[in-house]
Amino acid sequence: MTLLKNWSSIITFTSGAVVMFLMRQIKYSTIYETLKEKIYNWKNNNYNISELPNPNWIKIGKVKELHIHPLASGDRTKCSKLKFTPYGAITKQKGLILQDKMFHIYDEKTKQFQNTHTRTAIQLVRADMLSESHVQFSLADYKVTIDLDKEIRDNRKIVRELKTSWIEIKYIDCGEEVAKWLNNTLCTSTLRIVRVEYDIIDEPIMEKDMMKKNTDDEAWLNISPGIIQEKRVSSSAKIFGNFLWIVHYWRRKCK
Repeated sequence: MTLLKNWSSIITFTSGAVVMFLMRQIKYSTIYETLKEKIYNWKNNNYNISELPNPNWIKIGKVKELHIHPLASGDRTKCSKLKFTPYGAITKQKGLILQDKMFHIYDEKTKQFQNTHTRTAIQLVRADMLSESHVQFSLADYKVTIDLDKEIRDNRKIVRELKTSWIEIKYIDCGEEVAKWLNNTLCTSTLRIVRVEYDIIDEPIMEKDMMKKNTDDEAWLNISPGIIQEKRVSSSAKIFGNFLWIVHYWRRKCK
């Protein structure tokens, strides 16, 4: 029993060093080359997906109409041009910038965003920019106009917040007036209209030089599980994997 405990201690304190030694000494070229290829393809937007058909483009017709949905799942707005940004597609309406899905309908009771699957009538609700700060929401003859800047400035309320490694998304409530109009129009009581705000924290990780940034061994090991997806692994990589499994097994056995 004492021997097993000693072995457990030795493995616990030396397994990390052994792993690093093996990564450097026991023919890890396959893993290294795989990582290098994946990162290169991602950075150059040249990543081939085997499940897709032949990627060669062929002409199948002409685009007859472009449109966006300023209100997610709401009525669409026709446009002649579209510009694609990190925040989504944008266009201009009477000289004013209009962004795709810049508004969402949110149920404050269920804490869920609404769409045509949950409420079919949403597809009839329309959002139009009347000025740089004034927005008109309408459904048939029922309309309401709000000063968006004033509502957000005076009653700033974040109903949801999402954060990734490079962007922060906030859903800001658009105020009581438009919420009352929406609930009266759709015969509900818990719906809110929210505006999407984006805040770029950092550029996407795929646009960075990961090979230079992750030079230390710890970071290298951290990114490897999500990148290595090859079906074929060399015998040296298999030996390395078997060794890690044995270490893990003995650590559990000796506890």
